[in-house]
Amino acid sequence: MAVVILIGHYMDFFNMIMPATVGREWSIGAAEIGSLLFFFGLFTYITFYTLTKAPLVEKNDTLLWAKANTSTTKIDKRLKVKSKR
Repeated sequence: MAVVILIGHYMDFFNMIMPATVGREWSIGAAEIGSLLFFFGLFTYITFYTLTKAPLVEKNDTLLWAKANTSTTKIDKRLKVKSKR
């Protein structure tokens, strides 16, 4: 939903500025598409760079630990594989 709102705002500002600036000779070209791709790439880079700094799995979560250990133990027993732990 936020993407739709951002695109709508961009088109609104584009339609307000471009006809007054260049008259009937305006078009969406490489500069407009390039600037959108640049800011999208910058946003993606900053978001993923920030996510690499933070732990995405909560520490000392007993439910997560229990779920991880019981599911692998059941699979190991069914396959009769010795655990490497």
